[in-house]
Amino acid sequence: MDKKGFSIIELMVVVVLMGLIVSISIPLVRALNDKVDRTTRQIIGAVREARELAITKADTVLMRFNSPSGQYELCKWQGGVPGSAQSLGIKGEIPSGVTLSAGFYGEIFFLPTGSVTYSLGTAPTDSVMISSGNRKLSVKVIPATGIARIVKY
Repeated sequence: MDKKGFSIIELMVVVVLMGLIVSISIPLVRALNDKVDRTTRQIIGAVREARELAITKADTVLMRFNSPSGQYELCKWQGGVPGSAQSLGIKGEIPSGVTLSAGFYGEIFFLPTGSVTYSLGTAPTDSVMISSGNRKLSVKVIPATGIARIVKY
């Protein structure tokens, strides 16, 4: 007798193996998404802190991103020469596997009014892209108010 097709046992083995593969991969995908979400919330918090410092200190505060090293820092703008800023000692690290992209120079300038300006320095940015694999989010700072929003891609 010539058998064609699969037995029920063979089908059950395939279904069990597929279930194992899916159950192993779902936490890994969630971990990547969680990293991007946590990093985005971290950047939003730092943007809010920079804005609040600019308002409370009545001074221009610079948020500087160093994309290759995965760090950001809040500084007091010294004026004059682009790049001259005094660190406020507030720094943050971005987790490994997450990429930051913050414009060409990666700087956001907050004025004492809380708004963001483009007239200081060279070419500040108003958004920061956070990505890991295919997952991408962006923190967009509204220039007139300095308030940050999350943009999903």
